[in-house]
Amino acid sequence: MLKNILNTKIKHNFVLNNAYIIYKYSSLPTLTNWKGHNVLKNELEEKIKNKNDKFLLLDVRGDKEYKEGFIGDAKNLPLPNIFESLDLNEKEFKQLYNFDKMDKDQEIVTYCRCGVRAWHAARLLLDGGYKNSKFYKGSWSEWTSGEEGYKEICEKVWEREIENYKTD
Repeated sequence: MLKNILNTKIKHNFVLNNAYIIYKYSSLPTLTNWKGHNVLKNELEEKIKNKNDKFLLLDVRGDKEYKEGFIGDAKNLPLPNIFESLDLNEKEFKQLYNFDKMDKDQEIVTYCRCGVRAWHAARLLLDGGYKNSKFYKGSWSEWTSGEEGYKEICEKVWEREIENYKTD
């Protein structure tokens, strides 16, 4: 059902500001019940340090943002491409994104600039059967600027996103 809604409502162009409309049809976790799906900075540092094949750090920012810098050995799969990428076979996926397609049992942690796109990406992955999908709310802003930098840059972004959900 969610795939039909995505294809109908946004016609392959993911409009972040309207994403909340799509998710009201889904039984996925909402902004308020994401316990166990949010990864903290110290947890992510540990995961990167341990280098486990069953862990994938996924940067869901655009190509330009990714090229300006990324966390650890993160792979780039921009948010607008995630849903369609799930339908690709392994060969097609690798040709397009230059890394192996995610395993449905793999732990996947998504991040972006402020965490909002990462949260949407994790929800799409969960809906696609990737049951160990999580997101790093602090994302690039916290990673590069610390907690204070994150608050300065991202609090308003999250306030707007939460406000969008109140209009449902």
